[in-house]
Amino acid sequence: MRRIQPNWLNENDDLILELLGKSGVALNKRGIELNLELSDKSVSYSTIKRRIDKLAEAGFVEQAREEGSYYRITGKGVSYLTGSPYGASTAGDEPVEVTEIEPLDYEILDAIHSSDEPPEVDEIIAVVSANPERIRDRIEDLISDGTVTETSENQLKLSLGGQYILQMFRLGSDVEGQIDRYGVVDLDDGTNQHQRG
Repeated sequence: MRRIQPNWLNENDDLILELLGKSGVALNKRGIELNLELSDKSVSYSTIKRRIDKLAEAGFVEQAREEGSYYRITGKGVSYLTGSPYGASTAGDEPVEVTEIEPLDYEILDAIHSSDEPPEVDEIIAVVSANPERIRDRIEDLISDGTVTETSENQLKLSLGGQYILQMFRLGSDVEGQIDRYGVVDLDDGTNQHQRG
């Protein structure tokens, strides 16, 4: 997907956002530096300090809590990573475009999301209706682009971006109506039942 990049955003910002988006966790500035270094993507601590402040000011990241300095990616940051026009500072009244994914990718993402425990590749192959080699290839592609993560135990999980893509695909044409009516998109697809007390 092509990203709509604000003119102030640079390559280091992309690295920081991709790390936070793929990991789905909150990290402090030293944690960001270390994880980028471990990924052979070196960004200096002073650069991270400057850029994280700029990303927070633009709404792409936020502090995980009021006290402490741990940062996580926001919905706007995920929108930018997934190519949504809402990730760009110039986007205004444009409707969110439903992310285009192949039906097979949707089946894979949905199977991972629907599992009680993080599944392994063979478990996904057992429930998705397609050629097993094609499923393996698509899973590898989804892992390489950060939509799906693989744990050290070979279990598959949706990244934050993967969850976003799945929800946007499920919402379909309802997205534009929700934005027109409420100015927001409800990502609850109805599967989460809330009890009232």
